[in-house]
Amino acid sequence: MTNVLLVVFDSLRTDVVFGDRADTPNMSRWADEGASFTECIATCTSTTPSFASLITGCYPPAHGVIAMRGYRMAEMPNVATVFADAGYHTRAEVTGPLVEQTGIFSGFHTFNHRRIVESHAPDWPEYIAGLLRSLPRPWFVLLHVWETHRPYAAPPDFKPHRGAKGYIGAVEAVDGWIRPVVEEARKNSIVVLTGDHGERFAPNLLSDRLAALAREARSRVRFLHRFPALWRRLGEAAIGHGFTLDEAVVRVPLIIMGPDIRPVRVTTQVRHVDLLPTLCDLLDIPSPETQGLSLRPELSERAIPRPAYMRAVGLLGDTPVTGVRDGGFKLIRSAGRDRLFRLPDETTDVSTLEPEALDRLVRYLEQIESQTRGASGMTAREEQQVAAHLESLGYI
Repeated sequence: MTNVLLVVFDSLRTDVVFGDRADTPNMSRWADEGASFTECIATCTSTTPSFASLITGCYPPAHGVIAMRGYRMAEMPNVATVFADAGYHTRAEVTGPLVEQTGIFSGFHTFNHRRIVESHAPDWPEYIAGLLRSLPRPWFVLLHVWETHRPYAAPPDFKPHRGAKGYIGAVEAVDGWIRPVVEEARKNSIVVLTGDHGERFAPNLLSDRLAALAREARSRVRFLHRFPALWRRLGEAAIGHGFTLDEAVVRVPLIIMGPDIRPVRVTTQVRHVDLLPTLCDLLDIPSPETQGLSLRPELSERAIPRPAYMRAVGLLGDTPVTGVRDGGFKLIRSAGRDRLFRLPDETTDVSTLEPEALDRLVRYLEQIESQTRGASGMTAREEQQVAAHLESLGYI
């Protein structure tokens, strides 16, 4: 049986892998050797709810994880339970805000949360490569890579920078660090590489400095959280994702390599929720009911319509921004207002000019949001534990 390695890079933008913004020779080579998807849409622009959709094939109204804290995933199949039932040993190697209290990782035989170590020479690549050699086969391993998240880690010979320059340095470093892991796995595995969401950067030096001040204010001025609107604006500037559905934060790279997967470049839209049914299809494993569809047609250079539901939840999920991306249009619903954009323009509202497109995307959005299974909330103790963990990472 074929092993599976799913690598999720935090905050990885499409344009740094499939464009020329960064020097990523390994990811570029893997994209050429496998199936690469240049229009993959992440469901959420925050890590925790994004992972929930990625591993269940369902959108937040269905799985119930609608914020970074305070919500626990509904009881439902995920990649761990599906592959465990098929005889796989399943293991999650994660870090950052991903914790057991959310219920996202229920079903994994082994869950390991790696402590974040800000180092220019991390030890996890050697550790993970060795782990892949020692696990009982077949295995399914989920690996979360943090170094592309702020504060960005860069190689020793790279001059530290904030903003885009620091991010590019971190991505280039990670491209090298992940090589021994992927090359070890490729011997007998399907390997999937993607990002949980993208990243926004300040448009100029002044804005970059203001973003740095916002991060400092959030960490030092404790009473600011009493002013929700100000706290949200500071968070948007400081964190770089999670509060909007801009193209920079919803478009992520997706690369799939493995036996019988021939090189193909897919430029039509696909979604994170399509990944679980795709893996099941490729490995002839019964797939649970999901809101995604197998990417088998695209692997054969055929495309089918795949409207993408999106959600930005900030930290607490109390002021969500929702949307749908499809057919060259993007619908954004925020504060009770619907706006429609004709991509790549994200500034001109064309709602009155495109009533049919507006109606179609609104109907899809409301269809998805009506499919709610509900989720159990965290206990008070779990809530406190998650809040303390997020605070240690600078989220709150």
